[in-house]
Amino acid sequence: MPWDIKRDDGKYLVVESDTGKIVGTHDTEEDARKQLAALNINVRHSILLAFEPFATMEYGKPIKLLPMGTFYRGKRVLDLTRDRLQAMLDNFKRGLPRYRVGINLNHKEETGKVGDILDLGLLEDGLYATRYELSDRGRTAVEEEGYDAASAEVVWSLNGSTYQDPETGKEYDNVLVGAALTPRPFFGHKHVALFSADADAEVYDGGDVEEFKGGYLVVEEDGTEHLPVIGDDGKPDRRLMGAAWAALHGGYRGNKYEGPKKQEAIRKLKALYKRLGATPPGEGESSDKEAAMAEDVQKAEEFAAKLQEKDAEIERLTAEAAAAAEKLTAASEKLTVVEAERAAEKRSKRVEELKAEALAYESISLDTDRYVASILSLEEKAPDEASWVKEQFAALDKIAKAAGVTREIGSDREGEDQPPAEQFITLVSAMVTEKFGGDQSKWSEAMAVVGASHPQLAEAYAAAVR
Repeated sequence: MPWDIKRDDGKYLVVESDTGKIVGTHDTEEDARKQLAALNINVRHSILLAFEPFATMEYGKPIKLLPMGTFYRGKRVLDLTRDRLQAMLDNFKRGLPRYRVGINLNHKEETGKVGDILDLGLLEDGLYATRYELSDRGRTAVEEEGYDAASAEVVWSLNGSTYQDPETGKEYDNVLVGAALTPRPFFGHKHVALFSADADAEVYDGGDVEEFKGGYLVVEEDGTEHLPVIGDDGKPDRRLMGAAWAALHGGYRGNKYEGPKKQEAIRKLKALYKRLGATPPGEGESSDKEAAMAEDVQKAEEFAAKLQEKDAEIERLTAEAAAAAEKLTAASEKLTVVEAERAAEKRSKRVEELKAEALAYESISLDTDRYVASILSLEEKAPDEASWVKEQFAALDKIAKAAGVTREIGSDREGEDQPPAEQFITLVSAMVTEKFGGDQSKWSEAMAVVGASHPQLAEAYAAAVR
């Protein structure tokens, strides 16, 4: 299984077994297992296809993995077109699957890996492994135990499966996910005979862009790029190719490359010339063509200078955009402060208005600060409720005034004619008459409203009836 679940700092991590790379982080083990199942289902749905016998191979030479042509598996037709194999190559180049494509014995993962496929290439007759490695155990299986063939593990729509990229969730067809050493190849040894061309035979390893990352023959691990060969249109540029060839063979006008990837760059460039039906400078072309190539190199240098100018312009525009973004952020922060000040000013004004309302009631006495705080809270959370409460206070004040009842006990206008309990009953009776049209079933509701606005009268009434 190429993935495992590990626990770290209270989290459940889904990691690649080979590299330790984290492909998912979850709060629960159940969620982690769900992702693990989704990753593994692509492998379980693989169709197992035989490819190249390893038996008599000379280690390190390209090996054919899948032939082109039409084959049959039961009632299904396996149409291995160039486009399908190209798609498989493209997926491999873009890093799919998200783990090293391993080689096992007879498709049994529990026996462990005995090697890895490191790179692929596409020729006229099929898909090749251009770089691979076998462990000592793998070589022993080939040389001494009769494992003279290999069987590819492919996820594709020919058997109703697709590979889901665990990083993006996107579905892909035609993905090589593994291989196994086996004594019984599906296609038969005659279709997967060893690639027997000499060691210098060229293998073109991909499309116009996939092989040459960013359009360059060499990209160092730190991102440094050397020897551009792909033009702005995404296709091989003969002028750039000529300049690269010159830099790899003694240099031209000060442009020379002697890095550790020189031989790999020469191989790639030769393969690119071959794909275009051309010959590298100095290998069979006439002196006139060599002169033309030198002119192309000069034009390529001029083109490179223009690219540098464009890079400088892009850098300038990027700096201007960053400055503009900084100004926008400052303006946004200032606007936030202004809006906060306006909100505070508006609230202060509203507090004064509510204080005036509380003091304007003639027949009921209120705790002004509590009234203001309560109405403000209601207006912010439930404006309709705030309006209703204010209407009740206004109605109660009107009723109390009409009934001749004074303000709350203890106020400057404390009633002198009626005891507190009787004042409470008078207010309740008036509210039933005025507010509820004399409906006696509303007596309890009226008592609750009056009690809320005249708590001391309510307490006096409660004491009187005990």
